[in-house]
Amino acid sequence: LEILSLTLKIVILLYLSGAGLTYLVLPKSLQKYALWIIPWFGTILIVSLGVYLSMIGFPMGKSSVYILAFSLCLFLLAVIKNRISISFKRSFLFVAVATIFIYLFNIYPLLTKVGYPTVISLGNLDPLAYTNTADYLIKNSVFGGNFDDPFSSILAGASDLVNYSYRWGSALIFSYFDVLLGTKTYSIFSILLNIYFALSYSLVFVLADILYKKKSFLLAILTFLTFGINSTLMYILYNVFFGQIVFVGLFILSIILFWTYTGEKTKTKFLSFNIYEFGIGLVLSVITTMYPEGFYFVLLPILFYYFVSFIKNKELLHIYKGFRITLFTFMLNPFTFIKTSNWVMRMFKVTTSDQKIGWENIRFAFPHEALGLYNLNYSRDLPLTVDLILVLLFIFIIGIGFFSIKRKLVLSGFMLIFGFLYLIFSVFVSNFFVYFRAMTYSSFLYTVLFGIGIVVLLKKINSNFLTFIVIAILSIASLRSAYRTWFQFYHHYRVVDNTLVSVTE
Repeated sequence: LEILSLTLKIVILLYLSGAGLTYLVLPKSLQKYALWIIPWFGTILIVSLGVYLSMIGFPMGKSSVYILAFSLCLFLLAVIKNRISISFKRSFLFVAVATIFIYLFNIYPLLTKVGYPTVISLGNLDPLAYTNTADYLIKNSVFGGNFDDPFSSILAGASDLVNYSYRWGSALIFSYFDVLLGTKTYSIFSILLNIYFALSYSLVFVLADILYKKKSFLLAILTFLTFGINSTLMYILYNVFFGQIVFVGLFILSIILFWTYTGEKTKTKFLSFNIYEFGIGLVLSVITTMYPEGFYFVLLPILFYYFVSFIKNKELLHIYKGFRITLFTFMLNPFTFIKTSNWVMRMFKVTTSDQKIGWENIRFAFPHEALGLYNLNYSRDLPLTVDLILVLLFIFIIGIGFFSIKRKLVLSGFMLIFGFLYLIFSVFVSNFFVYFRAMTYSSFLYTVLFGIGIVVLLKKINSNFLTFIVIAILSIASLRSAYRTWFQFYHHYRVVDNTLVSVTE
């Protein structure tokens, strides 16, 4: 009951924190998806304000109340301006039920085998850094900390995120909920992680829906099968990569905003304020303090789009738009922008050096494994002939999806940068772990295009029986693969148990 109670409280706080900003910033064409986007704008508001206040010396113990109050003021402003509107699409109920299912399915081991709110993991130790830093930032700011005290292990953990990787935003999210709910970070870590993963499925559906442009209930089912219960992503989830899970959600949101912006026919005036550019810049700015290594995966494809558009149309306006988005990103937080650039260079040197990878070996993934239809981590590799046949089939379907959407150039930049990463870290630098991370960053793109490709093909064939067969096959493959990863987690998890919790006293 405590786990479920905390879940409900966190979701309510996310919606309270994000509703006002969402309805004020979100373009009218995306308002119908507001219910799925609100928690992510709530996260953006918590992180951006939390970082600003911490940088000027306010710890989260004080600033959390100011952030919530500011959020409620924005909501009141949205009400006064008559911006609040709620619409329910045909697929709304399915997406809502699927989101709840994803959360309960993944939190089930914590609910039934552990029975109280705590950290549960397949073995990865990321919670050490996040929980220590979040607890530290409740009473301290991000500047001026002394991390050299040999008698305080929490300071050693906090120094990793505060002074080394600069992931302040990730820790401040926990601090925010800790203060408002009166909890310790360890007790909400797994709950919040699973909430974000479930909510990211909703964004994948939104992205698929706006790319396809036609109402399709089938698309909601397909994105659920290849993202919501994707065994490859569940491996990331169960190894509690908190920063990556939240980054992927923000990544999807940035593409949703960017795609919608490129379809707008209004011209940008030289000194005018553009809500799209501000929104994209805001998301990018938050990524710099949430998950710095993901920043250029978002910015570079956007700049690529405008550069190619300039080459095609010879209009300087395209360069100007790319510059404005970058400028908004920089102006919203120059410090984290600069630190991100330094961090990415450091990460590139580390990942391309010849050194042992401290992780269990993961084989390089084929498309059907990236989509979670065959288990990459806990199933034997298929015969090469079968793999190649499936690869050709899946590339064909994803290709159908890609050529069925408008403004293909928007997604081309994202697919090119990840294609480059796959090539570098599988052929030139044999680093299976970086390859795996890059593949899981981008798998939502293939989920969306695969789903659209299936829908287009089935519409052309127009056979209800064949549609049923395809959904049945994909459901069996996805659930079987997901169960294998879930089974490992259920029986072989590591947990912060009562004995360890008692040490904090």
